[in-house]
Amino acid sequence: RAIVRGTDQLSMRVLVGRPYRSTPVFTETMKYLVYNPYWNVPYSIATRDKLPLLQRDASALETQGYEVKTPGSEIFIPVAAVDWSAVSASKFDYQLRQRPGPANALGRLKLMLPNPFNVYLHDTPDHSLFQKQERSFSSGCIRLADAMGLAAWVLGQDSQTTEVAALEQAVASGETRSVHLGRPLPVLILYLTAFTDDEGQVVFRRDIYQRDKAIVKALRSVN
Repeated sequence: RAIVRGTDQLSMRVLVGRPYRSTPVFTETMKYLVYNPYWNVPYSIATRDKLPLLQRDASALETQGYEVKTPGSEIFIPVAAVDWSAVSASKFDYQLRQRPGPANALGRLKLMLPNPFNVYLHDTPDHSLFQKQERSFSSGCIRLADAMGLAAWVLGQDSQTTEVAALEQAVASGETRSVHLGRPLPVLILYLTAFTDDEGQVVFRRDIYQRDKAIVKALRSVN
């Protein structure tokens, strides 16, 4: 939700982290946007998710734009150029990334709020999961149903372009470019299993991250 003086100006569905890769709760400021981003694959995802795929068929990931920097090298090469059969998670001294493009996991842009959790908001090439009622399918970052709409709103708050068409043109260039905000924007990442809707009705949601137990225990300990 994008809120100004207590009034919603924009809202959309999002995808959040799976229960075993939960999205953390924190407060930060959004500082910049990146058009046509590279995806620098985190070590945990590279070793747990991507390494088995690379060992099975590296060429398949190469067609999706994945490339790798090998130990001692300063350049990225196609992932199919590496023999992954002897590589293990415990000895993974590689830097894996995905080039910008239609298959990029971050979609066409990402909105950055630098934080210790390495969590940010981003586009996605696959919008089918937004139709689900429960949408915990990511690896911790937040996927946006309308990334272009949010980017336009964010830039509008910063007295920059508010036209989605202008954003589409910048993205269509294929150039990876960062746009810094003159005034960082406050962002609150919340996790609520009980809240009131716009009509004042109490709404309950399933505790997908199993965090309520700790809260209930703490409240009971007060008495």
